[in-house]
Amino acid sequence: MRLGACKMRIRMLALVCTVFVIGGAILAEPVAAATLVVSNATDVVNGDTSTPPRLKANPGPDGISLREALMAVNNRPGPHTITIAKTLAGQTILLTSRLPMIQRSGISIVGPISGHTGQPQVTIDTRGATDNAVTMFVGAPSFSLSGLNFLVRGGVSCIQIGGSVYGPQGQIIQADKDLFDIRIGESRFSAAGNPGNSFAVWIVHSVGITRNAVIRGVTIENNVFEQLFEAVNAQASGRRNVIQDVVIQRNSFSQMTQSATSAVELGVHDGSYNRILGSRVLHNVFTGNFIGVDININRDAGPPCGCVDTTTTRNVTDDTLIEGNVFTGNLEAIGMGSGVGGPPGFAPINNTISNTRIVNNVINRTGFQQFTSAAGVHVFDNQNGATNNKVKGLSVINNTINGAGPPGGGLWIESTGGVTGVVVRNTIFWEGGGFGDVTGVPAGNVHNSIINQTGFTGVDGNFYSDPLFKDAAAGNFHLKNGSPAIRAGAKAGAPAVDLDCQPRHPRPSIGAYEGNGPNICPTE
Repeated sequence: MRLGACKMRIRMLALVCTVFVIGGAILAEPVAAATLVVSNATDVVNGDTSTPPRLKANPGPDGISLREALMAVNNRPGPHTITIAKTLAGQTILLTSRLPMIQRSGISIVGPISGHTGQPQVTIDTRGATDNAVTMFVGAPSFSLSGLNFLVRGGVSCIQIGGSVYGPQGQIIQADKDLFDIRIGESRFSAAGNPGNSFAVWIVHSVGITRNAVIRGVTIENNVFEQLFEAVNAQASGRRNVIQDVVIQRNSFSQMTQSATSAVELGVHDGSYNRILGSRVLHNVFTGNFIGVDININRDAGPPCGCVDTTTTRNVTDDTLIEGNVFTGNLEAIGMGSGVGGPPGFAPINNTISNTRIVNNVINRTGFQQFTSAAGVHVFDNQNGATNNKVKGLSVINNTINGAGPPGGGLWIESTGGVTGVVVRNTIFWEGGGFGDVTGVPAGNVHNSIINQTGFTGVDGNFYSDPLFKDAAAGNFHLKNGSPAIRAGAKAGAPAVDLDCQPRHPRPSIGAYEGNGPNICPTE
């Protein structure tokens, strides 16, 4: 939340034995990978959950529930797979409390997916859970989840990766210091219009608790997120923690509408010397959100209370790539703020967002609900008393930015001197004949772009001419034959392919599309 504006999968097979003593006799039970099949939609525990083999042997009178399966796999080294039976298609598992925490490496949960619609067929309804806690806490590496439809309880996050939570007896349980190889895919998340303050997927280090921890290799792909507070939130907090190589691709994000929220947030909050590195936001669709993608460093927690860090300083977000996405009807498509001010006296200082690349995106500024679209890309360094925060090295290359909004809002930079190294190239700024496509961008930083603005048009390869979109009213921003954008771009810095994965010409076109070719991007 922004305040103030607000593989390969590694599976190591355990080859050890668990030893039981029964009546003086020593029995060795081999440890190996187990597959448990969830065969009922209850949230009841009446089987033997001490180990996966024992649960298979004694599942109780109704078969294995999801809760029982998670309890059993947590009691033995894996890897283990929990498969939800196809016979449960169309049914709902009504949770009465949060699910057991993921505390063993190598656990996979696989739900059935419709071969016709590609949608998950089993629903996990978290709204009836009586405890005010995250639904699923992932505290161990090599975890994957796919093929489930989550109805998210307002005010409670659905899946938390990393950080810490309170256990059933009120004790603090922390995730492993090194979390890696996490995948959330082919699932659906919705708060059904009652989002509260909840995240669908929260990648986090705990404020004031976590130190020197690394979360790396998280992939979130092929999901649908709708009507939530925020969908995916990567939040590095605490001291000297790292979130690295998060890939968010081929998802749909819609209707995250609360003020100062975003569909995807890459943010550092309340701490020092934390880093978010190498994030990738690729080939997603963002529709009707307050902000589509927000990169920020801010102060959230308020005055000191003995439980949190009271400074936000010397944090870094570096090497973020936002490529091949389609943004329609968001108040801001992409936001970026290195010093988002918090409560008085606790403003961020000395933080940096560096080396951000915005490439091959379509941003259709059609407006947000009853509001006029504020910006395609909005960047600032210091806000509400924040000082010495920097945004260094921002590349805006081969994008198509179209449509309604205030003048200068195609790319809007607010800088007190900390925004440097901005390069804009091969980008279409089309306001339907209006003037004022960029604000706060120094003259000479925009090259080979279609733009209608004094000081930019007619120099550095820039010109003003109708780009001849195929059907802008229908959201089709491919270029018609004869478009002046075709072969009018610069080779330097241009991506190898366009938004449709079509190879770029040695003399590339301006905008997200090279021309009007078919989409040849891989689907997996």
